[in-house]
Amino acid sequence: MSQTTYRFKFNKELLDSIREFSKLHSNDNCDDFLDAFHLWKRVNNEIISLEEKRILDLGFNGNIEEKIYKSARYYFKNKKNTTYKLNKQLKTNYIPRNPVFFKMMETYINKNPIKASLLYKEFINETDTNILSEINTEIVRLKTFELNQTECLQKIKKMFNNAYYKIKKQLKKQQLDV
Repeated sequence: MSQTTYRFKFNKELLDSIREFSKLHSNDNCDDFLDAFHLWKRVNNEIISLEEKRILDLGFNGNIEEKIYKSARYYFKNKKNTTYKLNKQLKTNYIPRNPVFFKMMETYINKNPIKASLLYKEFINETDTNILSEINTEIVRLKTFELNQTECLQKIKKMFNNAYYKIKKQLKKQQLDV
């Protein structure tokens, strides 16, 4: 007993051609896209007929030109290039937070009960040498993870905001318990 195939995939050569066509005509309206598709079909007639023969031999019993048009118009035309996102996701590593630095930030936040954005600016522009040396030490530590100066400051800001909202949440919880 043979297994029934419901999905017939195009070969790589035809897929690449459809992708290129769809990318080129992604901003066309329906009529222009259809006209361009008919022209593309005539230019790529040999590839299409070979693929049609291959898919019919596999058991496809639909209209291959309609299948190609639907793939180009509704799938490849709207598909975004995702390779950049995948590469960026693979590149980013988890950077553990420094517990000593985090504790110092929490202490600073507890001493100064003002709005988070203002408090962060105050924290970064602090004149206290102990705090400045801790910030610089943290920047040096973050640079070992191949971050530049701006990324280090963004990471510190994110840690600061996390600490701020963690403390704020704890205070609200304590107030509700009382």
